[in-house]
Amino acid sequence: METSLTPIFSEGVSRRLQAAALFCSVALETALQVCVAYHYWQRLEWAAVVLSILITSSILVNVASIIYVHSSLDFSGRWFGKCICYILHLLLCGIAWRFLKLAFFYDRTDVREFAILRYVQSHLQTLPSVLVQIFLLYGSPWTTEAILLPAVVAGIQLASVSVTVVIASDIISDIEDPLYLSAQGSTSSSEPKKEISIIPPYINYGFRTVCFLWCRVLSFGVFTSELGYWIFAVIGLHWLGIFIWLLRNEDAFEMTKGQKLTKRALQALLLIFNWSPKLIDSGSFLNILEQEATVKVLNIAIYYAIVGSENAFMLSLWFHWARRNNPVVRLATVASCAGTFAFGLLSLALTTPECWMKPEDCAAYEISVVKEKKNTLFRNPNSFFL
Repeated sequence: METSLTPIFSEGVSRRLQAAALFCSVALETALQVCVAYHYWQRLEWAAVVLSILITSSILVNVASIIYVHSSLDFSGRWFGKCICYILHLLLCGIAWRFLKLAFFYDRTDVREFAILRYVQSHLQTLPSVLVQIFLLYGSPWTTEAILLPAVVAGIQLASVSVTVVIASDIISDIEDPLYLSAQGSTSSSEPKKEISIIPPYINYGFRTVCFLWCRVLSFGVFTSELGYWIFAVIGLHWLGIFIWLLRNEDAFEMTKGQKLTKRALQALLLIFNWSPKLIDSGSFLNILEQEATVKVLNIAIYYAIVGSENAFMLSLWFHWARRNNPVVRLATVASCAGTFAFGLLSLALTTPECWMKPEDCAAYEISVVKEKKNTLFRNPNSFFL
């Protein structure tokens, strides 16, 4: 089990620092996308693509944020605060409003909602933007002027997304947070947990995230640079397969058919790039599985086997058709994808106890973790997004 980043500081200070890091990351990513759109304004189609990604993702995240507000926040007659909330959401600045609210009025629930929204935004806004930059990088002549901007922007955005995933996952999956105390007044076990870690967990998790995301977006980008619109077929088939698989899994809470379809559709969209097993049994909207340990390991293995096969398929086609690229560039690209994916799998295996513990020890470990998480569900079991 991976440890939390927060015990070093007091809860309020550490969570505010994490929220500040998440807000800085989204500000940086948005600023980069605006600058890129301005840079490519002479190539109007690429400026339009970058801006459409930015605007569409912002609309979706702000709609989700306002749903959170309606389901959980009581303004208690504070009409000015309510007006500010709605105005900023209409201006697509809901993330900024949530950060300012946390800065002045700290609340555990708000931190969790902020982390979930930021996690979703990084997958809907930033990763597609990284894919576009890689496409432009490999689809342009290999000159310093042509490749410098896409390479720098893609690198910065990928690093920002990795930081976001690590911090947001830490907040969402932190079962020590009092937010998880159940309505019945149950508390966490007083027995200390056995942490299973070989290297510092946040370093390991960040390294693994960078590896998987780099391999995935690079495979998508180089494939698109040669085969163009066929990328939509690959992504569409992947999304459809994941969507059907998710529909077969049981939900922790009862939902209407429409809510379940919407939730699973968005989850499948997030799983196009990567899956964070740390969020399993997190009791949140991002929770994918609630099954026994051996079934979880099997599902994780199947997911990454599919992703690895897709990456290999796209890279093979690109390697065959990309004759105009330097052979050294082609070999380096394939080697970097294969190496990062292998290191990511190794890191995942080392921090997934079900992969290497004895069956009886694994069962005992799973029972203790699942009991603690399921006995400490937070405030609103009927909330659609939480």
